[in-house]
Amino acid sequence: MATLINPQQTKAALQGILTEALEVVVRDLANAFQNLIEANIYDWPNTTQRQNGSTVSSPRNIVDTGEFKRSQRLDRLNPHIFQFVWDAQYAAYIYYGYRTLGGQTLPGRDWITPALNDLRQNFAREVARRV
Repeated sequence: MATLINPQQTKAALQGILTEALEVVVRDLANAFQNLIEANIYDWPNTTQRQNGSTVSSPRNIVDTGEFKRSQRLDRLNPHIFQFVWDAQYAAYIYYGYRTLGGQTLPGRDWITPALNDLRQNFAREVARRV
């Protein structure tokens, strides 16, 4: 005996599964970005006294005042597109690095790429959980 499949119902169910999986993966990605910002993994050529009074060398995290870490924002542009933004004025300097007025080149610290490494696997896992 043949089973009738309702294509609209199947499409809606699949869209629901994909949307739920995406939401979980994006939430986990937001947490991964925050964890990488806090991780003591970034090489730095100088010892620095931070505004909170602590002295840090290398490796170090990329949290000083906490403004950059708090500047992470997640915008949902539509049900399937999310956008992460770090809107601290100096976020690009952290990511790309910069040259000081004295001529010293300071390295960028990429907290984004490592968090993306397992994105496809994580999405596949979340979809599989729901199927």
